[in-house]
Amino acid sequence: MAKFVILMGCAVVAATMLPSVTGSTNMMEIFFPEFQKSFAPGVDHPYHDVTEKCYADTVKYMVDYYPTFRPYAREMYYSCGEIRDDYDLTWNLNDPGNFGMCRQVKPGNETTFETVYCYTTTYISETGDAINKGVCFPDSCTEKDVEIFIKEAALTVPGIPGWAFTVASCAKDSHEFRWSDILATTLCAILAVVLIVGTTYDIVQRRRTELKKMAEAELTTFVKTTPSDGDIVGESVDAPSHNINGTTVNVSSQERLDVEQSATSMQGQTKTSKCKEFLRKSLMAFSVIDAGKNILSTSQGSRNIGCLNGIRVLSMFWIILYHHWIFLGSSTPIIDNPRYVHEVVGERFASQVLRTGDLGVEAFLVLSGLLVAYLTLKQIDKRGGPRRYNWLLFYVHRYWRLTPVYAFCLMIYSTLTLHMGNGVWWNNWYGAQQICQDRWWANIFYFHNLYPFPGSVSECMGWTWYLSVDMQLFIVSPIFIILFYKSWVGGIVLSVITTLISLASTAYIEYIRGTPMRGGGEPYRESELEPGSWLYTKPYYRIPQYLVGIALGYMFFKLKGKQIKINKIVNCLLWCCAVAIALAVVYGPYSSDDSYRVPQWAAVMYLTLFRFAMSLCIAWVIFACATGNGGPVNSLLSWSGWLPLAKMNYCAYLLHLVVLFLYTWGFETLWHYTDFHFGLEFLGLLAVTYSLSFLVATTVEIPFLNFEKVVIPSRR
Repeated sequence: MAKFVILMGCAVVAATMLPSVTGSTNMMEIFFPEFQKSFAPGVDHPYHDVTEKCYADTVKYMVDYYPTFRPYAREMYYSCGEIRDDYDLTWNLNDPGNFGMCRQVKPGNETTFETVYCYTTTYISETGDAINKGVCFPDSCTEKDVEIFIKEAALTVPGIPGWAFTVASCAKDSHEFRWSDILATTLCAILAVVLIVGTTYDIVQRRRTELKKMAEAELTTFVKTTPSDGDIVGESVDAPSHNINGTTVNVSSQERLDVEQSATSMQGQTKTSKCKEFLRKSLMAFSVIDAGKNILSTSQGSRNIGCLNGIRVLSMFWIILYHHWIFLGSSTPIIDNPRYVHEVVGERFASQVLRTGDLGVEAFLVLSGLLVAYLTLKQIDKRGGPRRYNWLLFYVHRYWRLTPVYAFCLMIYSTLTLHMGNGVWWNNWYGAQQICQDRWWANIFYFHNLYPFPGSVSECMGWTWYLSVDMQLFIVSPIFIILFYKSWVGGIVLSVITTLISLASTAYIEYIRGTPMRGGGEPYRESELEPGSWLYTKPYYRIPQYLVGIALGYMFFKLKGKQIKINKIVNCLLWCCAVAIALAVVYGPYSSDDSYRVPQWAAVMYLTLFRFAMSLCIAWVIFACATGNGGPVNSLLSWSGWLPLAKMNYCAYLLHLVVLFLYTWGFETLWHYTDFHFGLEFLGLLAVTYSLSFLVATTVEIPFLNFEKVVIPSRR
């Protein structure tokens, strides 16, 4: 006890003599003086809830820093983030400190504790800002202890009013291997074994085929250069003959016996041969070699709409660029120059392309509706009407097409990614994975955009809301497809009515929410709805674009591959209109900022129509290119080099944000934005994403699609 009293006395001296830092203030420089106030006997202090060992170890840490300046204590001190005096000029309220140095501190025999790095976020109630700082404490301190320490220290910072509460997240040296991680690892191991067996079987079969062809070639050469048996022996062998189709064939008694025995045994072997054939095809379905060749092939069918591949890939690039901007380029907790990014980069005219990248989703809605309608109408017509079409397989195939690789990526995202690294923001994986482990079934059955309602884009793998919307629209698509098949007038009328209802509901919701024309702006009015994604992730908001695709698919079905010659002047005018509308959609919000706000009715009109207008522009590009009116645009979009990337697009969509989170959450320091580094890292993100997409497509997506053909030989 006497030793502890002496230690407390040294701590008081240390706290009062700490040197000040010009330009920035270390978090410990703020914390230590506040902490030492609790040493006075009889003083009521806020640290009663701090665990006893954490309290004692923190006192020891403070004393060892000043006046003795022990090396371990200095490393801990300078591992902590700082509050800069110029935060009002730079808007930089974030400093994670030195993540690596804190975790590498080795007190040795000087203390009874190791160190733990904690990332703290203190929310300011009056301004809505958040201050994020990294701190280094004894490992005996819990996250709750650190929250108490930093909150009390933050209350003493001058010039920043209304501190609310602090949240701490402490890094872990290793992450516990949970039962879900074990299950995921086991399933990956089983899949790896199946792939190895299937690929090995494919290699053996290919080798056998090559040897057989070589043997046949040698035999043919031998027969051509060798005299017949009759020439050598000088006699022929008589045998019973049978007349088959006018040709006399000699058959020996032994041959007749063999045929009879063969006919008897074949019936018993039929079931065995079917099982063997099923097993053989199943193994071949999981051949990585076959899947890789499938993906890398650039051959296209003559009836394919070639421009779709270019639109798919470029739209995906745009979506990845948008997410790269949201989660890295303009992510306030991660960047160290937020004012420059928001006031300079974000206000550039060209930056609207970054801010509106989610419009790439409209291209996929149009393409999805087009392909579903076009392919289904062809099958219905081939079978003589919708009554003869197998609608059960229509849905089964769609579910099988999307789900296996989606479930695989979801499994990896919600389990094994936690063990792939570490960093300042790495603990974000715990929250992200917990949501998935609680509600993964909503993703697998494609309604996580509706449950819980209204929900948000931060649900489990939040960016996959599109898959749920697409599946929900796919489910109702036969209503429109069948009506188009029976009467194009009826199909158009139903589509127009549905579109008008959707647009009207969108206008109403945007009005009562007071949504500004430009994202992040001041609302026009206080929202009458609770916070949530009332429109963005909902099928009733997205259906107009899907119906544009269905109508376009019907047009292609009726054209049956015919080209349409449009007058050059008319064609040029239509292209100009499409480009002008697309530019207005992308750059329209740029004119509405804090200095000039358009009236609410204009904002509501834009927010109601801009996605539908973009879908019409995309539909025109597809129609013009497919009917011979695309010119150089069609040449670009129909380039065969897009095809392999288009085949990997689905996996790229599933994986790109997983890659981005692994990268950004593993940072150990803040990231400084420059245009060059942003562009370079975007190219790197594309390269890594599509490389992983190729791996996942060849090992999961394509094998399971091939296996479907084995299980259900005729899908339609």
